[in-house]
Amino acid sequence: MLPRQKPATSSDNASVKKNDAWIPGSGRNPEAYVLKDQEIRYRHRCLDLMLNIEVRHIFKTRTKVISYVRRFLDNLNCQEVETPMMSMIAGGAVARPFETYHNDLDEILFMRIAPELSLKQLVVGGFERVYEIGKQFRNEGIDLTHNPEFTTCECYIAYEDYNDFMEMTENMLSAIEIDFTPPFRRIEMIEDLEKMAGINIPKDLSSDEANKYLAEACAKFEIKCPPPLTTARLLDKIMSPLAKWHRSKPGLTERFELFVNKFELCNAYTELNDPEARKSGDDEAMDLDETFCTALEYGLPPTAGWGMGTDRLVMLLTDSQNIKEVILFPAMKPQNKSQSHKIHQSIKFKKSSPFEYNQILVDFKQSQLNTIRFLSIKWNSD
Repeated sequence: MLPRQKPATSSDNASVKKNDAWIPGSGRNPEAYVLKDQEIRYRHRCLDLMLNIEVRHIFKTRTKVISYVRRFLDNLNCQEVETPMMSMIAGGAVARPFETYHNDLDEILFMRIAPELSLKQLVVGGFERVYEIGKQFRNEGIDLTHNPEFTTCECYIAYEDYNDFMEMTENMLSAIEIDFTPPFRRIEMIEDLEKMAGINIPKDLSSDEANKYLAEACAKFEIKCPPPLTTARLLDKIMSPLAKWHRSKPGLTERFELFVNKFELCNAYTELNDPEARKSGDDEAMDLDETFCTALEYGLPPTAGWGMGTDRLVMLLTDSQNIKEVILFPAMKPQNKSQSHKIHQSIKFKKSSPFEYNQILVDFKQSQLNTIRFLSIKWNSD
């Protein structure tokens, strides 16, 4: 890039030719500043990247991690695919979705909370090894390990089960520089829970006795469980509505989760491929997707599914304690509530109306002006 010439000023001597040049960015001296204020760092990521070299390193590492996961799955002959970000049913997980409205379809749509149902339909269609790395959206809380918009990798392989994915997970992570030497410690759901908590769960999990015992155990350990206090909720089966029942342990499903340094990193299970069992499943689990159930009737082969939180893996590899450190533009509360409300009130969606860009200048702290571009929709009376 050629240097830009400084504009002439009235104080310049007309008989002297100015040879000074201004180079974009030459007015800043990153070495002289350190930006530590987290609020400013997350809201003004450009300044954060400009002044903090270690932050740039984190996001370069993130790119390398995603490339590594993609390369690992490609080497297993898995095919990367893209599935819809919006649908008429929020399925594939138990979470509160974001809603939007499609004018032409005159329908409420949901931002996806998981790509699971679409990926399994592709397995039915003949893509027996598929995966997707992409964004998910959940209208839930924000904390050190949760952001409403986050990245996951989900993979589905036909003719394998959750044991195969345990081995695959060990192989994938053991190639990373942090010590993930396999085999990982395996903890049995019921047996180890009884051992660590000092309880004795009844064998017949469908009995009233088991339900009462689990409710008392939750009260004893101050574990809050929203009503109704069904055994499914109390034993966390509600989290496995699409998993196949365990082949040798009644009341359990074939599912595993990988925890690293108290982080839930991976979740996998042998898929439920019986359409009748799926339709008769727990109504509390998630909305029933008839299209997906119809796909199961065509025939989903024995399949295993696996998902990993990409953001959390990057947190572990970069020793980051906050998920905002590994997301370039994390969700933040608005600094000016009244102005935010005014913008929302200005956006009126009207069918067949033209779109027009406007700008609102918002006065922030320290008399700084930031330009917020928003889409306002103006009814055309012409």
